Amino acid sequence: MNIIYAANIRFPSERAHSVQIAHMCKAFAEAGNDVTLYVNKRFEPESENTEIRNILGFDPQFVIKRVGLRRIYPWWQWTFVWNELWFTLCTLIHIRGVAYDVVYTRSE
Repeated sequence: MNIIYAANIRFPSERAHSVQIAHMCKAFAEAGNDVTLYVNKRFEPESENTEIRNILGFDPQFVIKRVGLRRIYPWWQWTFVWNELWFTLCTLIHIRGVAYDVVYTRSE
């Protein structure tokens, strides 16, 4: 099964939701699925696999794709909504030509 996991988060991160998403993707991949994690471009490490190994303690068994904008300034209340909509639109554009069975997300 081909699973797309979309999360508008900074990845990798020490925060609990980032760790939980990484472990969910790892579990999906260990179950024999092809997993692609779509995250935003807020943080782009030089060596992604090394960063994930250092923070989470394992090598990713899934593909990580970055979409959207790095950051919208200044930070007003409406920019959160704009950022969510922009990430969703960019993700939909990126997965338009991809064959997938499930799109999994934690966001509304």
